[in-house]
Amino acid sequence: MEPTLQAGDRVLCLPWWLYRVGHIVVARFEHGVSVKRIERMSGRGFWLVGDNRSRSTDSRELGWIPRSQLCGRVIYRYAPPDRERWLFSA
Repeated sequence: MEPTLQAGDRVLCLPWWLYRVGHIVVARFEHGVSVKRIERMSGRGFWLVGDNRSRSTDSRELGWIPRSQLCGRVIYRYAPPDRERWLFSA
């Protein structure tokens, strides 16, 4: 399966209040910000994974991610123009 986002894609991220499994989010880490997908949620935080799991640094290495590290939810890819589309699901 092809990853939802590819290198060079530009996205719109908005602050969000209600996250769900499957949402694509931007999270702050010590090395910068990354785009990940929510795979699980618990009282400990969010289990975030990359779409390209063989090359992704995600919760498998970092553990549960607290809500305070989430910047918001990715809702739209605006570039490149031929891949423009809403990434907004339930």
